[in-house]
Amino acid sequence: SDQADAIQDASERGAFIALTTPLNEATMPYTKSKAAGVPGAERVLIAYLDILRNWVASERWFCDGISYADAVDSLRKANKDGFDVVLSVCRAHAQLESTSRIVVAIIDAIGGGMKVDTATSAMSPVGKRVSVVAGSGSLSEALPCLSDIGSMGGNAHYVAVALKARKLLLQESLPSIEQRKTRAFALASVLNEALAKGSGDIKNVQEFIDENVPIADILFPMLEKASEETEEMALVEIYARKLYRTHVLKDFERKGDGKRTLKFSFMAKPSERVFSASTPVTSMTDLTRIMSRPGSMNALADLAKSDSEQNLLNVQRGDDGAPPLTQRTGVVKIFSKLADVADEASFDTLLSSFPQYSNIAPRCSTGPINVLYLVVMEDSVAAEDDVSAKCEEFLQPHRYALEKADVRRVSFVFAGQADAEANE
Repeated sequence: SDQADAIQDASERGAFIALTTPLNEATMPYTKSKAAGVPGAERVLIAYLDILRNWVASERWFCDGISYADAVDSLRKANKDGFDVVLSVCRAHAQLESTSRIVVAIIDAIGGGMKVDTATSAMSPVGKRVSVVAGSGSLSEALPCLSDIGSMGGNAHYVAVALKARKLLLQESLPSIEQRKTRAFALASVLNEALAKGSGDIKNVQEFIDENVPIADILFPMLEKASEETEEMALVEIYARKLYRTHVLKDFERKGDGKRTLKFSFMAKPSERVFSASTPVTSMTDLTRIMSRPGSMNALADLAKSDSEQNLLNVQRGDDGAPPLTQRTGVVKIFSKLADVADEASFDTLLSSFPQYSNIAPRCSTGPINVLYLVVMEDSVAAEDDVSAKCEEFLQPHRYALEKADVRRVSFVFAGQADAEANE
């Protein structure tokens, strides 16, 4: 276009454009990409979509539990004069085990391309491990094809491929990773401002939590990107608020200066009754409206239990629940390495965050009620086969100290694979 603009004579410019337009159209798929450092993403995506569509066209005859004989019979009826088509489809189906793996790899590549948000990310993907279709302008055209694949079933191969496609479709329906990161960092600043002032409006944070936006998959990238410890702890607080969004949360307390610890209190919300003194029930219409409310059937089933004063305190040791209105303590600690958990002095300081450990509050009579989260930033740990045994080995010396702190559960949170929701 620059060369065409430089030609002064209109007739010559028209002739130049007419000659070069076919060339430009032919080369555009090989060069067009919205992401720097990924040329030809559009052409690769076109080839991938051709493969997926051909695979769906062949396997649609055999999926959903259709027997091979019935599938071939339907193929012959649909292609009475096309025996070569029938033979080609049957030969393709014979390689289902191999072709299904190829389709899964293509879906992974498309999913990786969708994770690169060129509208919100100013960072160039050059030097990073990104998908070959990152930056393609036609990524949205893959969705109908993925929808067709996601509806397939019948045997293990179809189920595995369909599950992969449905996960990608679900991921695409959510806000992009970069958008969620940007919003989480903005909310972390809101929390830090409220902490600095001693009070503040965190309504935006609560709205983010109420939307139930997934953040487990972006937690570790955000922690690594955090420039200050205060920002890091604010992100951990958002994560804790997200985990316990169904509880009443209060008394958030941070321990900085390298301790990287967050403490908070929580308790279960009181159960909502289906019926109350102010609930008018004068007809079957009123009763139908009440019973159609979300959770009304569960609340009605629990009504007998919740009305019994004895049952309020009758929680067996080992149950996941705790007596209603019991204040519990949660602590989140960030470790650089898993081996740091074995440090007896630092672990003792960590457990002092629990009031029962310091004898500030009595232990619950029904059993341990507190929770401890250990966030490990070490990347390679989650890939080790014996990680569970290592965690148990590091915690074993602290067994009695954990009992004294009334801790019922210790959760290790590791940085998992890029497509994993979380490793806990």
